Amino acid sequence: LALLAVFRQALLDLGESRHAELRWMGVLGRKMKKLDFPLHHFLNIALPLEREHTRGLQEFEFLASQIAVADGGNGGGLAPASEDEPLLRASCKPLYVVADNLRSAFNIGSIFRTAECLGARRLYLCGYTATPEDAQVQKTTMGAHEHVEWEWARTALEAVEQLRAQGISCVALETVKGAPMCWDYAFPSPCALVLGNERHGVGPDLLAACVATVQLPCVGVKNSMNVGVAFGMCAHEMLRQWAANERSAGALDALAPAAKQLQLTSDPEAGNRETGDREAGEALASGGAGARPLGGVCDGPGQGEEPRSRAELVIRAYTGGGE
Repeated sequence: LALLAVFRQALLDLGESRHAELRWMGVLGRKMKKLDFPLHHFLNIALPLEREHTRGLQEFEFLASQIAVADGGNGGGLAPASEDEPLLRASCKPLYVVADNLRSAFNIGSIFRTAECLGARRLYLCGYTATPEDAQVQKTTMGAHEHVEWEWARTALEAVEQLRAQGISCVALETVKGAPMCWDYAFPSPCALVLGNERHGVGPDLLAACVATVQLPCVGVKNSMNVGVAFGMCAHEMLRQWAANERSAGALDALAPAAKQLQLTSDPEAGNRETGDREAGEALASGGAGARPLGGVCDGPGQGEEPRSRAELVIRAYTGGGE
């Protein structure tokens, strides 16, 4: 109660300040007629102060970028945000977004925030979709629109055609009978996710222009969900797939030298045959004497030979490859 008394007196004193931007706080002090009030009453008083304290701040100005552990085992602390570069900016991903006539500026702001967190490359805002020039969009993005490329397009179909001309596949997110769930579809890279109007969804002509349509499960009374929420769910699945593909490719690259060494260990003559095949191929290309068709390790197994080398079996078992 003693701390609350000090807090109330500080607010009352601010009410007498010569600065107009501080005098309004005196009203909050007068609301504290007694000090044994419930918690929710205190929170109602503290909320305007919190709003004023963070007014105009963007997320990366008050969030810690990383946890720094102090030397000598003295505990850890929060490292302050760097002023030299934006915080929480993911590396640019091959993710594009096409928003077709979205009515809500708040939904666009939400999509911008999610797109920035996921490192989306560009947003196409089509038709009457609000742009970051709108004050409501800026309020909802909390500055994220400054870190994501965007452009306006007259129609979503024009944006899709422009992306297709650049070799970027477009996939619609829409509740369509027979469409696969987003986790059952292998998203190409790069890829543009097409989002439809909150009321009417993605139109038939736009669906036809996309290489595929995916959907999210809806088991409630409603058969759709907020477009900003749906975008976040599907976009995260896209990045999950791409990250898994990168890990698999990296693992295969790391396995290749060991598999090569295993092949040479199990068959010391393999290196000699490989060299002979290369020389024979050069001779065949030049038409020289002794040229012969390439063969050697590529020939099928002979009688009494193992059908495959151990190296090949290791690679096939790791990759799940078939015939």
